[in-house]
Amino acid sequence: MRTNIWRYINGKGFATKDKIAHKHPAIFPDKLAEDHIKSWSNEGDIVLDIFGGSGTTVKMAKKLNRKWIYIDKVKEYCDIALERMEEVKNEK
Repeated sequence: MRTNIWRYINGKGFATKDKIAHKHPAIFPDKLAEDHIKSWSNEGDIVLDIFGGSGTTVKMAKKLNRKWIYIDKVKEYCDIALERMEEVKNEK
């Protein structure tokens, strides 16, 4: 049973298995994004990430059958997110 305190192991190698994500200076755990997406949306809903960064939120949205919109002003971060999305596509 989940409470209002969610604990995650974080740090290099724990946040995600995607090595490309570690090119971004401030990644957060895939599981954190997954839990929030599951808590606040249903399959088919749209997830908006206006500070997309390394793409963790949209990666997990795609895995959880949500539509998604990714926004970031830093091209390097957009490139990282695109590469991560390609990995999700190749997993299926």
